[in-house]
Amino acid sequence: IFDSVNPGWHPFGKTKPKRKPVTLIIGIISSDGIVLAADSQTTWDSGKKWDTQKLRDIGYGLGRALIAEAGAVITSTSIVDHLEQLVESPGSSGRSISDLAEAAVRKTRDKLRFQQFDCSSEELERFIQRNEMSCALMIAHYADGPRIDTVTLDFGISQQAKTFFECIGSG
Repeated sequence: IFDSVNPGWHPFGKTKPKRKPVTLIIGIISSDGIVLAADSQTTWDSGKKWDTQKLRDIGYGLGRALIAEAGAVITSTSIVDHLEQLVESPGSSGRSISDLAEAAVRKTRDKLRFQQFDCSSEELERFIQRNEMSCALMIAHYADGPRIDTVTLDFGISQQAKTFFECIGSG
């Protein structure tokens, strides 16, 4: 039974817990290259969109990288936008894509802190969690062979996959 006035209402007094949106990204290193996949659904409040672009191809000084996004699109897109700006900036040609991604996370975190009246790091973490703004990026690229790195808004430090695959679920 669904009650549009009280959507959490249940005939026996039970309420369903709120379902959090989930987003997935996966990277696999094969003998032929690297496969990277991301879902395309974006969920907010009661709305959904099924055609969000969560994969982006970026050229940088040392080659090309494919970036997949998971989590809050508002923050993951901001990070990738900053990453594209950093890649094109002077002096970035010798830096790895992972280092540039860490710097892009920092720029996004700095912008969020500024928007929250220069809040402390602890206040920023609470703000990110309370507003479900966490996100992660998966970076597929070649650096002495095929490589998959991940970086999150929460930690901002890139980590190389230890095996031939990496999966991230956020939600």
